[in-house]
Amino acid sequence: MALDTLTTMVNNVPDWAKYDNAGDGYITGLILVHAGEGAESTASRTDLWSVKWTLPNDQDFVVGGGKKVHAFLTVPQDAAMGLCAHEIGHLVFGWPDFQEYFLIEDREKIDWDQALPGNGLMVLHVDDSILDNDDENHPKVALMEADGLINLKIRGGPSNEGDPFPGSANNRTFNAGSNPNSNTYTAYPTWVAITNIDPALSWINTDISVVVPNWTSSVLAAGPSLSRGCNIAAVSRGPLNVEARWITPLGALMMASWNGSQWQFIEMTTSGAAVPGGAIASVSMDNSHMIENRSDESDADDDGNLLGSP
Repeated sequence: MALDTLTTMVNNVPDWAKYDNAGDGYITGLILVHAGEGAESTASRTDLWSVKWTLPNDQDFVVGGGKKVHAFLTVPQDAAMGLCAHEIGHLVFGWPDFQEYFLIEDREKIDWDQALPGNGLMVLHVDDSILDNDDENHPKVALMEADGLINLKIRGGPSNEGDPFPGSANNRTFNAGSNPNSNTYTAYPTWVAITNIDPALSWINTDISVVVPNWTSSVLAAGPSLSRGCNIAAVSRGPLNVEARWITPLGALMMASWNGSQWQFIEMTTSGAAVPGGAIASVSMDNSHMIENRSDESDADDDGNLLGSP
């Protein structure tokens, strides 16, 4: 269908270049809207699934001006906004599906929960790609039992005081190396870490973070290049680079670009060209449109330094 559409369109679009928003030689987004409902609604094998996909054999289709089409998405004529936004996220921005995540809640033996076997932090591993809990090895929702005994799975028994954190096992850490751990069902680390779990009071105190190893912090602009709540800092990350942009107190728009080994600094506008706290910084993201970012609080530390992590 995509090839048929392109074959029909190739000579009927006067200027393909204006659809290459990233300037990388490829049309940013080919969106096909088909008649009828999508298979995700009808569950019919004869209907089309809404999906972002590449052309057959992962090939490129050359259109006018030397531009190419590599990927497309298809949605039905009655597609809701959420479906379109989801698939455009795949097509234009390259965002992957994130079906797995963790839910945490503090459960105490009070009010309607007085009969609970124990107090503490409950961690649920959710995989929205699964329909139900029929598969005990890969359920839709699984309780991460703090004692690591997985009694609910292997014995089908009731919950006990070892299930919440820290629980009877005094387990105060949930991360990539703990038991249970925060990895995906395919053993890929999510780097989600819940640490220093402390139930000393009538609620749970804990630290929650997502820290990827081998990231480093760099001072891009010495303080007071930024002041909290005033100047603008925008950061974009691509597959091979990081860009940060900010406005100096003198009204110059600065950019720092990380090429994998060092930072390159560029003064994009001279002093006085931008209004600190009032201008909008545009950020170029790989394979996407230009976007504008404005922040009420800058990404600065307490001394006004702009910090970046390549």
